[in-house]
Amino acid sequence: MKRTGKLKKDSIILATIILLITVVMAVYIIKTGEGKIVFKGGERGFQVENNVNFPKEVQQEVPKVEETIKVYVVGEIHNPGVVEIPKGGIILDAVTLAGGFTADAAQENINLVYELFENVMIRIKSRAEIEASNHINAIDSAQKDILGAEIISNSQGVLVDDQENQRLGTVNVNRATKEQLMTLPGIGEAYANRIIEYRNLHGSFRNKEDLQKVSGIGAVKYEGIKDLITLN
Repeated sequence: MKRTGKLKKDSIILATIILLITVVMAVYIIKTGEGKIVFKGGERGFQVENNVNFPKEVQQEVPKVEETIKVYVVGEIHNPGVVEIPKGGIILDAVTLAGGFTADAAQENINLVYELFENVMIRIKSRAEIEASNHINAIDSAQKDILGAEIISNSQGVLVDDQENQRLGTVNVNRATKEQLMTLPGIGEAYANRIIEYRNLHGSFRNKEDLQKVSGIGAVKYEGIKDLITLN
């Protein structure tokens, strides 16, 4: 009798352990939806076969920090000043952060999706300035409409590479002002304006030969200035 009682007690303990294991695994399966539990009978009693596939440790990705650039916006806008926009941002982004256009801004003459780069100044022109500029340049049939914004990237010698260009007597066509472009042989005010307009519309020149895409600058004129210009 004692042995029978002991066997019953052992059976109860074993059943309790199996029940606890079953409950734990069932809860896990319900939460994860993975794996299964199989009960097998045999001479040695019930056996529990665990097929649960535990998930691998999830690696938390480090959030990427968005790169930004600073742009100085002035002219016909409500809040002139320095704004910070995402790298690859466009003129519209900078103008929006600067409070938007004033009523007099010549925004219809601006390529609002022009991509900006670090350390430039954007001057938004007024409609009156555009009309006056077009009137002055009316005698030049090749002169296109003046754009409604001027993008100034020249640092007036503040940057090391600008100082180096001045020492070497070269002109950076991607940063030069109108006056600096006019120091090149054969480049007068009209051609300088065309270069700046092309640069504002299409972005920086990727190679020297692209300068020939500017209206009026052909192979002959390019040959005369190619050794006097730089892109960096």
